[in-house]
Amino acid sequence: MGDAIPTQEKLVVLAGMLGVTSDWLSFGDSTRLMEQTTPTAFDKQELALFSDMASLSKRDQRLVRQLVGVMLRTD
Repeated sequence: MGDAIPTQEKLVVLAGMLGVTSDWLSFGDSTRLMEQTTPTAFDKQELALFSDMASLSKRDQRLVRQLVGVMLRTD
């Protein structure tokens, strides 16, 4: 009914489960769909990680994304 707006934490978890970005879920921008089109089931640890990430400031979220990016590029 549109009476309430979910918290960012809940949006991040739901977006991850649906395979879309939280921006797309919030604003419906079809250009922001993620490559993955089928929902993925996440375990408790992964959901906790999403929740922890959502509770960080935007600046800290960017730092974590950069760190993960660096870790993925090095083997």
